[in-house]
Order: sequence, then structure tokens, then C-alpha cells
Amino acid sequence: CCACTCRRAACPAYSSAGIGQSEEMNTLFRFWCYFLRDNFNDKMYNDFNKYADEDAAAEYMYGMECLFRFYSYGLEKNFRSPLYKDFEELVLKDYQRYNSLYGLEKFWAFHHYSGLPADGSVEVCPQLKALLEGPFKNLDCFREEQQRRRAALEVRRARRSGSWGGRRSGVMELEMQRRHRLGDAAEQARRACHAVTAGSSDTSCVARHWLWESISEWGS
Repeated sequence: CCACTCRRAACPAYSSAGIGQSEEMNTLFRFWCYFLRDNFNDKMYNDFNKYADEDAAAEYMYGMECLFRFYSYGLEKNFRSPLYKDFEELVLKDYQRYNSLYGLEKFWAFHHYSGLPADGSVEVCPQLKALLEGPFKNLDCFREEQQRRRAALEVRRARRSGSWGGRRSGVMELEMQRRHRLGDAAEQARRACHAVTAGSSDTSCVARHWLWESISEWGS
């Protein structure tokens, strides 16, 4: 079948190319995202979770984003209580461990446009309910938080750059000092060589001493 063909093509490429480097695997994530909404299969779903989670642990989130789209749109089309609970668990993991808002935004969208069955057989996780009723009531809240996080990231990058600039300046200063020492040592060596060739015994002794110190300094 088409699904088996996609998986056979993608998984070896995933193993050989590495996480986030296989276009075949990205195609398979997209395929699962759409195919499983109408043709649910436990084996495919478990593989979808497995590979998306492995990628997310390595900070490559495309598979996880496809999985969240599957939950949000798939549950709206065909609600399944076990899948909804998986959705909740993964949203919390995405928010708490990976510091991401993507899953939470898809969770908000599901409840905003569809929601849980009216019979009350399923309840929202208290932690997620508190987030949706508190800091993330609407899409504007998500946008504002994303802007705040981007601004904070830029500040951290600027600080790292400034810190590196400070370290770089310090290294350059040390290098300049070293060059000055080497210049002084070279001048001492030149004078010592001149004194040695002048022929004075006392001066030659002093000159040899300076020459030795100069050579030692040059090599330090």
C-alpha cells in the first residue's frame, strides 16, 4: 500500500541522514498528518509519535508540529477520547519541556472551533484549562507571548555577542602586549649581538646574558 511504501522509503533515509535531514521523513510526517485523520491505524500512529518525539528531543520540531495538526483537525473531524488524552499529554510536554507554544495554540484552536463532546464524558486537563483561561485566552495572547519570547531571545543573543566581544577584546589586548614584549626582546637581542661583536670581555658577558634572556622571551 501507499503508506507502507512511504514508510519503507523514509525510515532508512531517516537513519542514514540523521534527525531533521531527511526530506523523505518530512514527507512521511505530512502523509501521516493527513492520512490518519480518515484512516486511523495504531501502528502508523505509534510510529508517528515515536519519530516526532525523537526529533523534538533533538530540537527538530517539524514532526511534532505535524502531529499537533493531526490532533487538532483530526479530533474535530472524528473525536476519539484516547487520542484526545494523548493530545493533552503531548501539549503539556511541548509547553513544559520544549518551551513551545505550538501545541498549546493547536489545543486552543481545537477547543475554540470544535470542543469536547457535549455529553461531558471528557474533561479538560486542569493545567491546560488554567492556561486557556488565564494567559492564553485568545490568539492575541499567543502573538504577544511569541513577540515577548523573540525579543528575549534577541537580548540573549546580543548579550552573548557582547560577551564574546569582550573576551575577544581581552584576547587582542593580551596579543598586543605579547607583541610589545617580543619587540623589546628582539631589540635586546640586537643590542646583545652588537656588544658581543664589539669584543669587550665584560660587555660580552653582559651581552650573552641579555641574548639568552631575549631568546627565552621570544620563545615564551
